[in-house]
Amino acid sequence: MYQEALRKLIIKGIIGFVIGFILALCISPEFGFWGYCLIGFVMAGVPYGWELVGRVIGGFVVGHIAIMIVAFILRAAASMLIGWIAYPIALIYHIVVVCRKSNE
Repeated sequence: MYQEALRKLIIKGIIGFVIGFILALCISPEFGFWGYCLIGFVMAGVPYGWELVGRVIGGFVVGHIAIMIVAFILRAAASMLIGWIAYPIALIYHIVVVCRKSNE
């Protein structure tokens, strides 16, 4: 159970890192390789933050298009703010649990 959750967390992190790396590469070539990696590491938590925000506030907003766009932007901003902090904590937690389970 925890191994599967750890695998999903790692996949989400890799996807977020790659998207962040490519986004930084396209937006500003002046960042350099380490700047791209830094933005990639920060963006690695966005998919987990998106999932976490979805669990807290619920699913999608249905209604007027302007309200839906605002809700999407707020959820994206919240996932960026929460994800880069919550993702490493969840990743470390799952790694520790899987290591403990394998030693038993």
